[in-house]
Formats: sequence, C-alpha cells, structure tokens
Amino acid sequence: MRAYWWGGANGGEVFNPFKSGRTYFQTSFFHHNRNYEVDTVFPLSTTGIGFSLKYDNTDFPVNPSVGSVMNVEIKMDPGLGSNQQWSAAEIEFSTYFKLPRGPLTKQQVIAFNAWTVQTLSDTPAPHYYGATLGGLYRLRAYPIERFHDNSAIYYSAEFRTIPHSDWIRDISFLELANLEWWEIAIFYEMGRVAPNWDFKELHSAMKSDIGISFRVMANNDIGRLDIAWSDEDGLFG
Repeated sequence: MRAYWWGGANGGEVFNPFKSGRTYFQTSFFHHNRNYEVDTVFPLSTTGIGFSLKYDNTDFPVNPSVGSVMNVEIKMDPGLGSNQQWSAAEIEFSTYFKLPRGPLTKQQVIAFNAWTVQTLSDTPAPHYYGATLGGLYRLRAYPIERFHDNSAIYYSAEFRTIPHSDWIRDISFLELANLEWWEIAIFYEMGRVAPNWDFKELHSAMKSDIGISFRVMANNDIGRLDIAWSDEDGLFG
C-alpha cells in the first residue's frame, strides 16, 4: 500500500482540507481465496486493487474526540485468469463531538458514523469486500456476513467516556501492556442491504442492535471487547 498526504496538522478546527487535517490518496492490492464448495453468485477467489481518497480532520486518529473523517473508495477485480470481474464503490463519513467532562470522567465524546456501498458491476463483490453487514464492525450483534447484496447502508451512534479511575493500570500482570487509559462506549447501529441502491428501500425494515464496548489504550493502539444485542441474537467479540 502507498499513501500520499497533503494538508496541515490534524486538528478538526474547520472542515477545510487546505487549512486543517490531512488528505490521503491510497492504493492497495489484495488477494483472497475461499476454498469450499458452495452454490453462490458471489466470487470466492479474488485478486484486485483498491483506490481511496481520505480526509482525516480529527484531533487524534486512533481515538478522535473532535473533527471528522471522510473516505471514498473503489475496489475492483479486473477478472484476470479464472477470476470474475467485479467493482464496488463506497463512501464513509464519521464525525465526533467532545462533551463537557463529568465529575468522574476525563473525557466524554459523541460519535456518529455513516457508510454506504454500491456494486458497479453485473457480478457482485465478494462478501468481505462488498455490501455486507454483520460481524465485528457493522451490526455487531449479527454473525459475520449475515446480510449481503449489491448495495448497503449503515449508521451508528456512540457515546464513549474515559473514567478518572485508573484501576486497570494497577493490575500487575498487565504492566507490560503499557496501559494508558480505559474507556466505556455505548453504541446503537442500524443498516440494510438491497439489490439496488434505492434510498427508500434501504431505509425500510432496517436491522438494528445496541451494545456496550470496553476499550483500553495500550502500546499506542486500541484493544476492545464489544457486546451487542439484537432481536435475533447477542454476540461479543
């Protein structure tokens, strides 16, 4: 993968690529293969390339408290060899608002996320690259790839807080993890897949879930455990 950026330092003061944040152009190459017998129109093996343009205008990309992130991406498999040709385009936007600190908290943030994808080819994209909901990142109460089609839309809202208490840092066997802080988040998600990108259809009979997430900042990265519930099931991971 290669990434190029232009713009000022991250911050989120204003939504202007020439004054705040950073803009990235990225290319990525991928190969994925699933080797099992199944009757499906979705490709099981794919080799392709992706292009994305990302504008990150947040104060802290790992765990933002203010600003926004927008990403526009196209993925495609040109259909070389025995592969099926497919392409898909997606847009994702996230925004963050810092709330006043409470008597027991160091930080409180409201976060919103919206994502949509549309298949551009006659052949649908593989589940793991296309219009799919369910799993660790979108509609977390449902099994991985529970919903898939040619298009999808997804929304989430999240309240997260970093408590003043540092009790987790006092656990002796976790000292090597270089824990910096811990965080609790409450989230709500909703989304829908459909054969075609139709605003009315995608916003009817949407699936949803609610959950809680426990997160820690360790070794300059976020580790998390999510627990989510829906009208069908409850999962954690």
